Amino acid sequence: LEWKTVRADIGLSDIRLRDLPLGIAGYLMSLPFMGTGLVMTLFLIFLVTQFVGEPPAPSHPAQQALVGAGWWQTVQIMFLATIAAPIVEEIMFRGVLLTHLRGAMRTWHVSVGIILAALLSSVIFAAIHPQGLLFIPPLAGLGIGFCLCREWTGSLVPAMVAHGVSN
Repeated sequence: LEWKTVRADIGLSDIRLRDLPLGIAGYLMSLPFMGTGLVMTLFLIFLVTQFVGEPPAPSHPAQQALVGAGWWQTVQIMFLATIAAPIVEEIMFRGVLLTHLRGAMRTWHVSVGIILAALLSSVIFAAIHPQGLLFIPPLAGLGIGFCLCREWTGSLVPAMVAHGVSN
């Protein structure tokens, strides 16, 4: 395959001026999914508290690295969180994985294929993050919103913007 074909398949189109507002709209579109996931997480925390005791607190290495960081380390962490991670993760999850799952489900009804591909890729996306199992639902909710942003615009760039705004 030619690089141009691969780029088109995974949604790496040329950057367009409208990608920024579409990305912000995609982020706003993701909030109800994240909110639904947050309700699920609160319920899981309630269950863990009732049956096990104190639930684990969410934590992320980037948050821990910011504690006591100087200005240059803060700039580097913010760059990684808002630019580098969204580019890499969107290529992996909404570009390659979502595209592959959609292709594997191409014989299914379109809406079923989109929903299942978005759900599966988003749960995997959430599971790789170090916040812990209880916090998979809100992260998966954001992932679902990013998937819909990718489907809606046909490009990964607005999903990258939405992801950067989210981080």
